[in-house]
Amino acid sequence: MSSPVSSAAAPRFDRASSHLGARIRATRILLIGATGNNGGEILRALDELGARPRLLVRSLEQARERWPGERDWVVGDLRVRKPWSRRYAASTM
Repeated sequence: MSSPVSSAAAPRFDRASSHLGARIRATRILLIGATGNNGGEILRALDELGARPRLLVRSLEQARERWPGERDWVVGDLRVRKPWSRRYAASTM
């Protein structure tokens, strides 16, 4: 009988992952849904790599409770269409 594999294994750092980390740190990232399960796991991984993503959240209060500290918060809801959203997205690319 094989032993279960732990999902909490320490991250493996080698030259390839170090190079990837440097590229991710140099890239502008917008993470949507950082307070959710998937977004939270992605944010943890980005934190481990030293990235500082901008975080789009619906509830700033809930987000700050889950992720205390200094973050680049943007409050919004992708389910609500606003006339400025398309222009803003195009101007920041």
